[in-house]
Amino acid sequence: MPAFASLLIVFSIFSTSLTLAADKPQDNAQTTAKKPVIIQSIDLIVVSPQSRDKLMAYSMQTNTWDQIAISVEPDQKVEPTVSRNMAACQLGQSIYAYSAKAGVWSRLKLPPESKARLQVGDNAITASVKTKQGSCFYIFGTTLGKWSGIDLATGKQMPIEQDQK
Repeated sequence: MPAFASLLIVFSIFSTSLTLAADKPQDNAQTTAKKPVIIQSIDLIVVSPQSRDKLMAYSMQTNTWDQIAISVEPDQKVEPTVSRNMAACQLGQSIYAYSAKAGVWSRLKLPPESKARLQVGDNAITASVKTKQGSCFYIFGTTLGKWSGIDLATGKQMPIEQDQK
């Protein structure tokens, strides 16, 4: 009987150590790699591939793909927002917008240390931006797929620094 008890104790210690080893997270590239992001609406599909170096979109209206290069920090989330015809993603001081009707991406570069509030509608994406100098309002329309903006204090049209493919 004492031999059986000793054997039982050794077996339980061994099985517990195997269970703990199996529960321990593996520290390899597969567990730390980011997963691709895929979001679909009625007229478009947005993809951020696992490489996280671009945003891609497929337009059901034009039957084409378009992409734009992005730069993200390792711990930064890539979270596109979509509506029926539009997609947007803010990463740092850049807002990336896509129009399914035009089939193009465009990037709006925001001033350093500005704060933006983004809204995605079916026909436009708007950004209310506050800086140390004042407030601006930007709009990205579905037809042309380009940004336009005004200074809310003066009403003057803002020069836009945007990247398009």
